[in-house]
Amino acid sequence: MAFLLIIAGCKSNKNNIVIGFSQCTGEDGWRRSQLAEMHRELAFYSHVTFLYKDAMINNETQIQQIKDLLKQHIDVLIVSPNEAQPLTPIINKVYQKGIPVIVVDRKTSSNQYTTYVGANNYQIGFLAGQYAGRLLNGKGKIVEIQGLPGSTPAIARHHGFTDALKKFPGVQIIAEVYTDWTDTSASAQIEKIKPIAKEANLVFGQNDVMAHAAYLDYKLWGSQSNVKFIGVDASPGPNLGLAWVSQGILTASVLYPTGGKEAIDAAIQAAKGKKISKDIMLHTLVIDSTNVGLMKLQSDKILSQQNDIERQQDLISSQLKIYKSQRNLLYVLLATLIIAILSGGIAYLSFRRNKRITQSLRLKNKEIVFQQNKLIEFSNQAKEATEAKLNFFTNISHEFRTPLTLIFGAIDDMTGNKEFRGNSRNQLNMVRKNALRLFRMVNQLIDYRKIDVKKMKLQASERDIVAFLDDIVSSFREMARKRNIDLRFSSTQSQIPLWFDPYMLDKVFFNLLSNAFKFTEDYGRITFSIAVDYLRKIVLIEIDDNGQGVPVKEAAHIFEPFYQGKSNTGKGFGLGLPLATEFIKLHHGSLSLMNKKQPGASFQVVLPLGSHHLSSDEIKNETIEVTNKDVSFPIDELSEADIENSTLPQEDSYGIKDISILIIEDNEDLLTFLSGWLGKKYEIYKSHDGEKGLQMAFEVIPDIIITDIVMPNKDGLNLTEMIKSNIRTSHIPVILLTARGSEENQIRGMQSMADYYIIKPFSLHFLDVVITALIKNRELMKEHFSADYDLEPRQDKRGNLERIFLSELNAFVEENMDNENLNVDDLCKHIGVSRIQLYRKVKALLGCSVNDFILNKRLTKAKFLLSQKEIQVSEVAFKVGFSSASYFSTAFKKKFNVSPKNMKP
Repeated sequence: MAFLLIIAGCKSNKNNIVIGFSQCTGEDGWRRSQLAEMHRELAFYSHVTFLYKDAMINNETQIQQIKDLLKQHIDVLIVSPNEAQPLTPIINKVYQKGIPVIVVDRKTSSNQYTTYVGANNYQIGFLAGQYAGRLLNGKGKIVEIQGLPGSTPAIARHHGFTDALKKFPGVQIIAEVYTDWTDTSASAQIEKIKPIAKEANLVFGQNDVMAHAAYLDYKLWGSQSNVKFIGVDASPGPNLGLAWVSQGILTASVLYPTGGKEAIDAAIQAAKGKKISKDIMLHTLVIDSTNVGLMKLQSDKILSQQNDIERQQDLISSQLKIYKSQRNLLYVLLATLIIAILSGGIAYLSFRRNKRITQSLRLKNKEIVFQQNKLIEFSNQAKEATEAKLNFFTNISHEFRTPLTLIFGAIDDMTGNKEFRGNSRNQLNMVRKNALRLFRMVNQLIDYRKIDVKKMKLQASERDIVAFLDDIVSSFREMARKRNIDLRFSSTQSQIPLWFDPYMLDKVFFNLLSNAFKFTEDYGRITFSIAVDYLRKIVLIEIDDNGQGVPVKEAAHIFEPFYQGKSNTGKGFGLGLPLATEFIKLHHGSLSLMNKKQPGASFQVVLPLGSHHLSSDEIKNETIEVTNKDVSFPIDELSEADIENSTLPQEDSYGIKDISILIIEDNEDLLTFLSGWLGKKYEIYKSHDGEKGLQMAFEVIPDIIITDIVMPNKDGLNLTEMIKSNIRTSHIPVILLTARGSEENQIRGMQSMADYYIIKPFSLHFLDVVITALIKNRELMKEHFSADYDLEPRQDKRGNLERIFLSELNAFVEENMDNENLNVDDLCKHIGVSRIQLYRKVKALLGCSVNDFILNKRLTKAKFLLSQKEIQVSEVAFKVGFSSASYFSTAFKKKFNVSPKNMKP
């Protein structure tokens, strides 16, 4: 038998004790009896908490349990070692720490414990031996069932048993078996010695469980009636030793007191620091048929009293909880009453004090509110002033585009003139260079305003950054050659795919290279390098020069808007680097000035690889890209060859004045300039506002319309939508010519069904190319429509107004084919347009007059009728509206080179 009993509690208060009980499961009956006795004793100690654990007949488990209890700061350790030798070291360790140790049932291999509680196992064995010898009348054979080898109870009981039998020479122990104190083990060992066991007259089991197991085996063999069975424990309760003796299964059982009561008493005394004796020995006796009845009555009485005690304790505990609850409630009520009285007094005093404070605060609050309103007013005024200032800069920047258009146009016009050579050409180039510089500063102001109001959006697409930057660097090579600057471009890889907005990065690196050239002397050095860091998933781009560099005091401010250092030449607004920084931030990257010991400056741009850092709004949507439609012609990229080609328009295959253009522009100078420049080749109509321009478009039906967007009375977008949605003018190409260059404005322009979107300033040569391309496209459309007059109506999509117009025209002529009096006036009245509008519409779409269209329809119908069935030529002529058969034959032969008679099947 081995168990672990732990008393643990608060060291600061010995009245509160926690008892933990760990017990081996080898001896069920005796274990339950011991546990029940402890519960009975603990019923008298309400301040003790009882915890139960099981070591499962395992030395290592019991050792680990004791170690765990040491960590929990136990007050007293009560332990019944599973085996003496393995448990001695850990029990010694506990004792050496000053913790009382009470050993129960069996001793350890040392004397380092506080007290021992248990019976004398030698005496128990001796009493059993004496009883067996007398029972057998001094003659017989015995089988002894022992416990664990090395267990002190097993050893002591065996010695006592054999010593007692020495007085009975005729009694012989014929077999000894060892078990683990369980019935299963005992039965198995008896079965092994069955032949010898059958010769026995008596079986002695060192506990009742093993003796009962032997009885069951002998009963199975049919020889239990001839054998006496003696056990040890005599535990009370059903299916235990006392009951088996009462039932005659066991002849006798030597009482082994559990010591549960004594162990609990000793533990509590030790926890309180009281002295207890080294050994607490328990008395024993043999229980057989002569005294078993009395012992059973006493046991039942004790169990009944225990149950009564437990019920009384439950009742007391319940009453105690009610008492504590009521007491706490009373305390709360008293505390609440006291607090209420105090709070009332304090509230009264506070009320009088707060009343005075409130009056004072009310006056101060009025003053604060007044000052706050003033501050809000001043803040709004400052905000409005700042907004007005920024709007002024933005609006005036847009307004600069129209004068710049005139400047660039005039310069390109004169540069293309062969009379301007030598010094005049140089002066024109100087004017153009400074106009270009003004154009870039205007774009900087516009971009800064977009960033300031959060309207600048990233439109990234995947491109080769190496090729992109190589193109930018190449544009500076001519300048580097002229100034003898060593311009070097290098990359760790030939291609690096990267998601970026080319519009933004072009401005960033153009600005960085421009600054490098600005502050680098002739014969200097500029290095442009690209590298990839795959570990950090970034691209590193560095622009390094050996020029003037950036002073330390200015380095912290160069990225601030409008900041210009002392080393600056004073040109520009101080927006280049701030804009470049913002553009790089929109790419989720960084732009920084690197520390450099050598002369010069080094800027580093870091951009992330991949597209995981981009939102869906930051990735360019190809479905809305207006390729070949949104045209912002790069003035700053025009070569001298482009300028040479931008000469005055020359006459071509269309013939002078065959094409008419309506120009709608509210700027008088630009209107006059464009009218004069285009008037040498085209017939020009012009208007100063959108409303008049729309009326003029309806009246003259021009071949092309060029219009500004921002105009009085009606803007260009509204005008374009009305032109494209009206059947009289839907075929006319519209070119939007405007200073509004943002992508949003370009998309709105194309959504209004404009054919081209050109941003001011622009190249006159490019405008002429666009006009020529649109005219050629209209010629192709004219050939397409004239190839087949019988057009079926389709869904009303962009460009289908022409099909609807021609379909209505075809249908009306078809319905009135036999009317020889059908004329142009009838068609105008049916469609709802004037003669000139109908003429120009048909001419633009089909390349013929209205009368020719009607005649061609009649002849085509006649050809169809003649090829289908037997019919007289004169009858066909009347069916298609000819009053004269001879005239019909002449017209038919002229068109088809065959006589109507020869067309008959």
